[in-house]
Order: sequence, then C-alpha cells, then structure tokens
Amino acid sequence: MMNKTVAIFNGYYLPHLGGVERYTYNVSKKLHERGYNVIIVTTQHSDDLLNEEVQDGIKIYRLPVKNIWKNRYPFLKKNALYHSLIKKISSEPIDYYIANTRFHLPALLGTELAKKKGKEAIVIEHGSSYLTLNQPILDLFLQKIEHWLIKKVKKNTSLFYGVSKEASEWLKTFNIHAKGTLPNAVSIEEYNNQKIEKVQDKIVISYAGRLIPQMKGVEILLSAFEKLSKEREDLELIIAGDGPLLKDVRTQYQQENIKFLGRLPYEGVLEL
Repeated sequence: MMNKTVAIFNGYYLPHLGGVERYTYNVSKKLHERGYNVIIVTTQHSDDLLNEEVQDGIKIYRLPVKNIWKNRYPFLKKNALYHSLIKKISSEPIDYYIANTRFHLPALLGTELAKKKGKEAIVIEHGSSYLTLNQPILDLFLQKIEHWLIKKVKKNTSLFYGVSKEASEWLKTFNIHAKGTLPNAVSIEEYNNQKIEKVQDKIVISYAGRLIPQMKGVEILLSAFEKLSKEREDLELIIAGDGPLLKDVRTQYQQENIKFLGRLPYEGVLEL
C-alpha cells in the first residue's frame, strides 16, 4: 500500500522565523516519522532559497513572490516559473491538503487545488486578530484583503480549525464556526536536551515572540513587570524577538533588570 501524502500550504516556512513556521515544521516532522509523504508549498521570501528541494525527507516547493512586502505579506508572482511549479504540485498524488494562515495567498491556493481534486482542505487558524503593519491606512487595506480572501476560501472548504479557543472564536468574525481545535505543540525532547543553569536568588521571566503592538501582550507584560519590580529586587525579564515595537520599548524600559536580546535563532530561544 502506498503511503499517504499530505500537502501543507504556508505563507512562509523555515528558515523564515515564526510560530506558524515552527508549527508546520513540527507537524511535518512527525507526519514523516509516521510514514506519510509530506509536501510544503510556501513562498520564496529570500532569493538564496531554492524553488524546489528536499529537507529531512520533506519536499518543499517555494513559489516566486513580488518584491513588495515579501517578508511581511507574500504576493505571488505568477510568472512562467510559478506556473511550472503549480503544474508539478498539481501532479503530486496528494491525499490531504492543509492550509495555514488563511489570510496568505498560498492558503487560498491550497484550498483551490484541493477543490479541483474533489477534496476539502483543512484550514488552520493561528491568529486572533487582523494582520497588521501598524500603519492605519495599510492595515485597513489588509483587512479588506482578509475579508476578500476568506470569502474565496469559504467557497472551497468548510473545514476550519483553530490552534486555540481564541483562534476558533476569532473565526466567528468571518461567520465561520470552527470544527474544533488543533493545538500547537512543543517538542519535549528538544527542551529536555537543553542544559539550563538556574540563576541563584533570582526569578527570571522570559518572553520569545514578535514584538507587535496589541497582538502578543508584550506591552502588558512590560508594564506589569515594571510595577512588580518596584516591590521586588529578585526579578529579571528577558525579551527575545524583533518587530516594530522593539525600538520603542527599548527606549521606554531601560532598567537593568530588563534585557532585550533582539531576534534569536530557534536554538537560542530553547536556551532561554
């Protein structure tokens, strides 16, 4: 019996850093270990990435994108290379289609290709708010894109899930009732292999994630920590991550017990 094939459509994938990218990697790795053939369809967000390759037994197709916002929102560049890759993807014996980040164009593509094969793609929602560039006019434009995209996605599938209860609730914004929750996961083995030295006589709090206004809660964390550290001297806060908030919070919070590390590789995050 032939192994089943799962195709996962992402706006971005590793080495692009992000929660969805890591989620996809972990799921793909486990599926491959269980004998599934796994295909990742994503975008070529950097020119030094190959359009086709196999990593750890996982086949990756990277579609060309336009240069505008290529690291924030990938607009597909439908040139000859794009159509050549789509032809190859369409010829793959795909049994299951999964689309992450429904507001990215590859997610729509995944649901369309699934429908052409008489299948329904599973769409996994990872967010609980609109995509933002922190620029009011552009954000309004992006919201309109999201609503336009989700209307098209809904025509192709009814299988929507959230990675959390909040994500499932957010889908109701688009009149979608999630079928259930497919939670994110952490590899226990990766953390068990880390040798972390405990800091004596100090409570260390760490945050790892993008520094985006009003989305990740980092402003609340910093404000609360600032107040709490006035009452206690044994606290330290480590912030790992990059984003539009980094410059402002570095300026606002200059106390010695708050450290901003900037962007770290995944291995560095594990060591926090």
